[in-house]
Amino acid sequence: MEVSNEPVTQQSPVPPGEPTAAFLKATKSKTERGWLDFMRRLFRNRTALVGLFLLFLVIGSAAFAPWIAPYPIDKLGVGPRLQGPTLQHLFGTDALGRDLFSRIIFGSQTALQAGFITIVIAAVVGTLIGLVSGYYGGWLDVVLMRITDLLLAFPSIFLALLILSVLGTGLTNGIIAIGISTIPNFARVVRGAVLTVTAQDYVLAAQATGSPNRRILIKTVLPNTMAPIIVLVTLVFPAAVLASAGLSFIGLGAQPPSPDWGAQLVEGQVYLRTAPWLFNFPGLAIFITVMGSNLLGNALRDLLDPQQRGR
Repeated sequence: MEVSNEPVTQQSPVPPGEPTAAFLKATKSKTERGWLDFMRRLFRNRTALVGLFLLFLVIGSAAFAPWIAPYPIDKLGVGPRLQGPTLQHLFGTDALGRDLFSRIIFGSQTALQAGFITIVIAAVVGTLIGLVSGYYGGWLDVVLMRITDLLLAFPSIFLALLILSVLGTGLTNGIIAIGISTIPNFARVVRGAVLTVTAQDYVLAAQATGSPNRRILIKTVLPNTMAPIIVLVTLVFPAAVLASAGLSFIGLGAQPPSPDWGAQLVEGQVYLRTAPWLFNFPGLAIFITVMGSNLLGNALRDLLDPQQRGR
């Protein structure tokens, strides 16, 4: 038997915790297929399509408001006072002769601003609290969750009023107050999702390989908790729009002459019998925004629920 004298080339082992290129490629391909499958199911869902259509209607109005609105929002006397809907003024005019359609179109910017800023504040801070609390546990979990429970004991609008009493009235302070009052909702939901994810084998394997906790949280735990976060965002957004309109309705949010839907409801309630369009059209705008977000949120909840995928 001949023995080869050629040196044997020993392949260097893959460092512990470092995935191979083939594994990364397979994971990326699986993720892409998952997203494509999700998008196909999303666009086949009629509820989701209706919600997306209503939201795109509001977002498009806000984005192209300067080109859609036929009149300046603060220009007085563009038409007769308290004139009903006509071809020149689709939604009629208010008590100062301003075009109501233009003011509602620009009011969509205020509503979306309130919703998006609230989501950013609540989602970022609440997700961070939920991640830390659920992953590390112990005394830190106890302290953070007891503070969260204390905040959840107050109704959101009441907590926002307490914060406004410190910050002062105004649209910006109102949005900040709504965002802070919504943080406990995200913290609770994310903590529950983290407790479920950290019990999975892939997280335990990552911990066994000695990966840093920060890397595990960002690369492994957070991506697997995005489904409930996305659903919660779509459900909290309309609540933020309603809360912003409610604060404006009682005079603590946007102040006149800002084209805010809640402030327009206040102006319209005085003329509810003689000029109902002043109240009906801002209310309809709020209804469309809230309905679109709720429909999309309900559809996403069903699509992202593993128990519903086979049905």
